Amino acid sequence: MDLSDVASRDSQTALLLVYTDRGAEILETEFNEWYDEEHIPQRLLFPGCTRASRYRAIDSKPPSWTALYHLDSPEIPESREWCQLNEQASDNEKTILASIPIVTRSTYTMFHDSHAKDIPHQIISAGKVACIVHLQIKSRDLDVLLDSSREQADLEAKFKLWHRNFITRGVSTTPGWVRSTMYTRYSGKDMKTTPELKIAMDCHLLVIHEWDENGDAMEISKLEANVAAQTQIWEKEILCDVTRETRIFSLHKEW
Repeated sequence: MDLSDVASRDSQTALLLVYTDRGAEILETEFNEWYDEEHIPQRLLFPGCTRASRYRAIDSKPPSWTALYHLDSPEIPESREWCQLNEQASDNEKTILASIPIVTRSTYTMFHDSHAKDIPHQIISAGKVACIVHLQIKSRDLDVLLDSSREQADLEAKFKLWHRNFITRGVSTTPGWVRSTMYTRYSGKDMKTTPELKIAMDCHLLVIHEWDENGDAMEISKLEANVAAQTQIWEKEILCDVTRETRIFSLHKEW
């Protein structure tokens, strides 16, 4: 499939990714009614929050839910006005937020977007299946570790180029593929998290692959196993370590 590539190194197009789990105290119907009818619609009224989607995990890993907010700027979720939304929350929202065991978020700026040329009508719509990959690159070279800023940036630049030209092009050949987007982390807030989830949320790079038809979690897992193997080869060649945490979700609703 032909790719249409959009380089966005200087773009302020941003993403707010939020993981949640309802826990045992909140019924799923109550949780979804609050999220779908109160929480997200309120944030979509905020200037610069252009669209949103919610996904349910299909990989049997916690947390079970993620929400994606597309923003004009990564500074929006850090603004005083956005934070005031929590202060203005209803009693129902305050009760639910106090009860759920996991609420953690990170904000990202888009680095690069690749999408299928032959299905332009899908560019705005959320993919029906999303594979979310958190990535952290660390050199094995002691000199790089001791003087990390510039060398780390160079290492990440090499990885981004390799990932776009090799991994994304490979993923794009799978049936139903819509888009692969790479982001760099801007900031984060661990309201309620776990040690494993914190490692993923602290990763500096984020890649989201999307498909326009309901996929099989097992098939996507096989694809990810192949990507992991290819990444290990790259690690050996470049003398670095790549932390990868992969999640697979099915679309619940988009706005």
